[in-house]
Amino acid sequence: MNSFITYDPILEVRNLHLTYQLRSYRERTLREVFVNLARNPVNTIFNPRNEIHVLRGLSFSLKKGDRVALMGFNGSGKTSLCRAVSGILRPQLGTVLLRGECRSLFGTPVGFHPNLTGRENAKLMCRLYFPKESPTSLSDLVNESLEFSELGHFVDAPYETYSQGMKSRLGLSLATAKPHDLLIMDEVYDQADAYFRAKMAARMDRFINLSGAVIFVSHLPEFIRQTCNQGILLHQGKIQLQGSIESVLKSYEFLNGLGAFSSLNSPCPPLSASVRS
Repeated sequence: MNSFITYDPILEVRNLHLTYQLRSYRERTLREVFVNLARNPVNTIFNPRNEIHVLRGLSFSLKKGDRVALMGFNGSGKTSLCRAVSGILRPQLGTVLLRGECRSLFGTPVGFHPNLTGRENAKLMCRLYFPKESPTSLSDLVNESLEFSELGHFVDAPYETYSQGMKSRLGLSLATAKPHDLLIMDEVYDQADAYFRAKMAARMDRFINLSGAVIFVSHLPEFIRQTCNQGILLHQGKIQLQGSIESVLKSYEFLNGLGAFSSLNSPCPPLSASVRS
């Protein structure tokens, strides 16, 4: 029995906070050093840290059949949220409750070895993606993924020689070789060519029907409309809007037209009633 056949949400995120610790250094005069040492020797020696608060109290849930587009401009917290949900990052506050298995694929490939061939990387990644599969089943998954990728003779070329589009083909083919309870795809479609995106659309329809829920991060409106049924708009680590895909896309495009996100520190303007509709 599939683990995602349940009325409970597949994913529950509650009051999620994530911060990055940074050390700041600046040039100081000798006099400043002596004065600071006298006032606060510990902080002066170890240099106080600055915090970047990237996720601020996020709460949402996903159920079976949800296909969520995660939208927001650079620095809004999209990738950080995806990495926290997939377990790569540990939040300082809040909970991530996942009922089932999660697979994630990021625009910057994680786990692929540059000196290995595409075929060798496929075998390695399938073992990581599907650790419970038998050797025979893993071999079938590898062969199916490589055939679907249409990399031809490049499957036996070093991964470091691949273009971004070829890397995207290999990663997408492997990640969708078998359904999961939750699949996270962070800007991997944006690097694929138009032909392969169209080919992936049919594969994703079948994949989504067999999977639990999917989170997409993409800047391609046509792909979002075709694939997703709801959206979440992030700004400065907060959920600005959550709802139907059309309402969120409309708000995203409206704010983009205003240039509201041109600065990471700029406040997000309130959405008008016409935009919210």
